[in-house]
Order: sequence, then structure tokens, then C-alpha cells
Amino acid sequence: VDSVTELDSIKLENLTKVFDVKTEAEANFCKNFEETEKYNTINVKQVPDGQMMVFMKPVNGVVGESYNLNLSFGIKIMVTPNASIKSIQNGTIISTDYTLENGYTIVVQHNDGYISVYKNITQLFKQTGDEVKSGEVTGIIEDAADIHNESYLYFEMWRNGKPLNPADYIIF
Repeated sequence: VDSVTELDSIKLENLTKVFDVKTEAEANFCKNFEETEKYNTINVKQVPDGQMMVFMKPVNGVVGESYNLNLSFGIKIMVTPNASIKSIQNGTIISTDYTLENGYTIVVQHNDGYISVYKNITQLFKQTGDEVKSGEVTGIIEDAADIHNESYLYFEMWRNGKPLNPADYIIF
């Protein structure tokens, strides 16, 4: 028999009442916040069947060049050498390619018309036709590959043939 439970002066149901008490200022803040944010749907993308699309970061790093449709269709994410490139969502790899300018490139088709493009990869772990899970490693960037001695991933997002600003969908 556990004697500690007999010594407790506050039972669990009373404990929740104690911790759920808000000051008047806290209650007003919560009420105002809930009123102003109840229609805010930023970063919540719904697919037709009612499921929410949640996108993961493609790599750990810092945005070096922000989205600017006048210059390019994506962003440049500065990374450390041997950075793992991950799929932002479940999908199918529809293209893998290599060019001198972009290194290896992976293009992944996701649900609801989304496509993600990953460029400047130095080693691929997946090929065209492979299924990938959200967060699954598809390749790595081993070391600096450009003339400025910077390691980076060039990343694009598209939906129904139109380029998107990845920062509107993913927190970097």
C-alpha cells in the first residue's frame, strides 16, 4: 500500500482548478488573442479530403537568399557540410538529374498538386520512382560546391504549376 497518496492534501481534480486560474489581465489577453486570431489560417493548407498539409524543413540551415520571383523560383539555404536533405512531405520522386551548374537535383510530387525541388545535392540516396516519407533523407550536401566556397541547398516549392514562396509554408 502506497502511503504517499494518503498524505496528499490536494487531489488531482482540485489541482487542475488551482493551475487553471487566470488573472484578469491574462483572461483579457486570451480573449483578445482568440478573437483576433480565430480567422487566421496562415501556414494551414487544407487538402480536399480535409487533412492538413504539414511541411517539414528540407534541411537544417539558414536562409541565405530569400524568395524573389524576379531572380529565381526558390530560396538558397546555407548549410554545414554533410547536411542531410529531407523530403518536406510524403511523395514520389518524379525526377533525378545532374548538371554541372546545379549538381544533383531531386523533384518530388506530393499530394494536392504540390511539388518540391532540391538542387545542389552532392550525393543521392533515392532515384526516380521511389516513394519517400515526410522527413526521409534523400541525399546529402557533402561540402562547398560553388565558387564562393559556400555549402547550400537551393529549394523550390510549386503548386499546380505555379511557384510558391517556401517561407509561406515552412518555418525556417
